[in-house]
Amino acid sequence: MNTKKRIREPKVYQGRYFHDIKLNKKREYYEPYLIKSKELLDYVTSEHNRVLSFSLILRFPEGFKQDRDVSYISRFIKILQRKVDVTLEERRKRKARVYHIKKGNKVFNIWCRERDSSNNDHYHMFILLSYENFRSLGHYSTSPEPKKSLAILLQEAWSDALGISYCDMKGLVQFPPKNNHFRVVQNRPDTKSNYDDLLFRMCYLAKRETKNFGEGIRSFGCSRIRRG
Repeated sequence: MNTKKRIREPKVYQGRYFHDIKLNKKREYYEPYLIKSKELLDYVTSEHNRVLSFSLILRFPEGFKQDRDVSYISRFIKILQRKVDVTLEERRKRKARVYHIKKGNKVFNIWCRERDSSNNDHYHMFILLSYENFRSLGHYSTSPEPKKSLAILLQEAWSDALGISYCDMKGLVQFPPKNNHFRVVQNRPDTKSNYDDLLFRMCYLAKRETKNFGEGIRSFGCSRIRRG
């Protein structure tokens, strides 16, 4: 009798277009992941008139031994949200403008876990948040700065999640140099095109190749959204 555990793979999307988005014909995509991507983007753009989004890649140090019982990505998300909350509260105390601190500080995320030729996983992620509070990633320098940018907060959060020194973070949080900064502003001539550009990029997370199942670790996740 074959007792090998069956690997349950998500449904593969059938079609070359997802809503108005033309998908890469050389790739296969998981349908539930495509749906989640659009649901999240629709929710965030309905919550905020102006949305900033960008992508990043989270990597493990060479030789790092992953503990399969630890969700490093969940740690990262929780730590990042705390850092953003603290940063906005510090701004408020300095009498700086903070947009809807109870509503506008939520950091939305969507991510996938991949593994190619290396032994360790890596994560592709999109962050979405209010453009009113953060207009860009800011400086990427890994040296401590009095005024921390969003890029620095991201690097610090991954450092804390891994439990390694911030000084050893070089190359572990990567911001792709091209097609990495998106802004969706409602009621403008370019609203639809900017929305479509961002959704197309987010669809990358749903691609079938380099996903690994049956390891007891999630391969995809995103922020929970309120329905109805």
